Amino acid sequence: MLLKICQGVLAEDSDKGENGEIKENLDGSRVYDGTSVDLTPSTDGDGARSYIVENTETGDVLTTDPVNVGTYKATYSVAEGTNYQAGLISYEFAITEAEMKNVTAKGYDGIYDGHSHVIEVSVQDELVKDEVVEYGLELDTYTGTDAPELIDAGTYTVYYRITAPNYKPYTGSAIVTITQKEIQVVTADQETTYLEEAPKFTVDSVKGMVGEETLENQHAVLSFVTAYTKGYDVGEYAVQAVVDGLKNYKVEIVPGTLKVQHRTPVFTDSANLYTIRVYDGKAVDLTPATDGDGTMSRVITNRETNEVLTSDPVDVGEYRVVYSVSEGKNYTEGSVSYDFAITQAPLVITAEDKNVVFGAKAPEYTVVYDGFVNGETEAVLTGTLVVTCDYTVESREYTYEIVPSGLSAKNYAITWKNGVLTARYPESDSDDYEETSKPANSKMPKSGTNNPGLGATAKDAKKGYVNENSGIVSGKTLTEEMLKNDNGSLNDGYSHWIQTNTGWWFRYADGSYPKAAGAVNSGSGNSSAAQSYEWIQIDGNWWAFDTDGYLATGWIFDPVYGNWFYVDANTGMKTGWVQIDGKWYYFNPVSDGTKGIMFANRMTPDGWFVREDGSWDEKR
Repeated sequence: MLLKICQGVLAEDSDKGENGEIKENLDGSRVYDGTSVDLTPSTDGDGARSYIVENTETGDVLTTDPVNVGTYKATYSVAEGTNYQAGLISYEFAITEAEMKNVTAKGYDGIYDGHSHVIEVSVQDELVKDEVVEYGLELDTYTGTDAPELIDAGTYTVYYRITAPNYKPYTGSAIVTITQKEIQVVTADQETTYLEEAPKFTVDSVKGMVGEETLENQHAVLSFVTAYTKGYDVGEYAVQAVVDGLKNYKVEIVPGTLKVQHRTPVFTDSANLYTIRVYDGKAVDLTPATDGDGTMSRVITNRETNEVLTSDPVDVGEYRVVYSVSEGKNYTEGSVSYDFAITQAPLVITAEDKNVVFGAKAPEYTVVYDGFVNGETEAVLTGTLVVTCDYTVESREYTYEIVPSGLSAKNYAITWKNGVLTARYPESDSDDYEETSKPANSKMPKSGTNNPGLGATAKDAKKGYVNENSGIVSGKTLTEEMLKNDNGSLNDGYSHWIQTNTGWWFRYADGSYPKAAGAVNSGSGNSSAAQSYEWIQIDGNWWAFDTDGYLATGWIFDPVYGNWFYVDANTGMKTGWVQIDGKWYYFNPVSDGTKGIMFANRMTPDGWFVREDGSWDEKR
């Protein structure tokens, strides 16, 4: 520091000696040490002494020696004395900031415990007063006087700055290290069944987390890894939990086990499965399909005799079959049983109608069989056929029942149908002819010309020519115009089909026509009650005429028989199996009084089942 010394000068008229000399004591410039220094210089003046100290930065005049950092001006004076004149000296000096010493900063080095951790800073210098510590996590950025609270695992550098009066600012840093805590996550064992999806995997337990913390509230991302995929074989597969997103924990995974169990086999009914089947002479394999992978076996037992069969049953009886599959690679053992029965097939044995002349020996009685299946014949029947009839050569009744009996069969339910023996006098030419309603098996009186191929034909006054087997013999077909103009055809002794714009009708030889008895007509109704249809046999076929006399075709419901018939426009009433609109129907072919009716909700004689609407049920 520049020291300025200025000696005072006494008054000119003074008779004193020389001026008093004020000598410099020392330079007051120094580093702050917390003490004041007496800067009073020495002098040989003998007058009174005084001094003042001024803070040159603030202009303040101090009353004591300065201690704190600052720039100062000290002025010393000595008054005139006995031998010396007055004297004056002044100089400037500075007290500069000290360096802080003995500063310590302690960080943290430990395992995550869920608590916050800060650095601890201390200053051991007793001279440091009113220090202020500021902290920050970035160099030269100090955000507050509170040390940052660090909780999560990681390594942090905490910067700090200490400021205090009379000291230079002190900067430093400390390290906080929070290590991840080790935890153990145990994967839960699980089970599934072969061909099933893997179940939802879970954690069985978590060990070591701090306080109330859980994987969930710590927002862990949990997933699982396994080699198992749906369809893999029975066995055990490792399941490994994967835990992500835990910054405060180091995870040890304990794997679990997925056990894939055997699957229970499923049996799918055979396409041939039935509960009751009418005997058809065939063996039906009822083996079901199964997804089991073991060996399939079966046991078939006759429930009536407890006999164990070695093959699929054919004959009538009640049976039980048990299908079993042994345990395989991926399936358990399993079994399924079916109870089923084969019932007798209907077999109709009908005595054939016969004719005899009174006084002649009885004809040979014969029967016809209707219902044999799978090519079988009467050879499968047991017993001896017996046909009885009360007719003798002395008899004079016109008709006699022909009664068959004596046969039986395990696989057939026999229905016996009696025949009729018709007796007549040898030269009878009576034309007393009564045509029975459809579909009776009537026999025409044998008169007129006898055609061995077609049966005997007779002339009827109303209907013209009538054949005992085929009914009315029609003449050529006429149109309405021909009906008006062609008298030759009208008088040829035949009945004729007539075609009109409205439909077909049938003209008897005498000009009348058949129609149902629902109204008065000149034809012949087949009942005294009003009916929907009149059935007439013409040229070997049966035809239905409505109350207006027109031919009815297609589906016909006749309330007299309480059933359905089907009449084809070309061939008349249908019998047997007929395909209509893509479906098969069965119409009674037997002349038993119900010929032509549609079978419904029952078995047909040949062993097929028809539904309630008459259509064939292919599944039964």
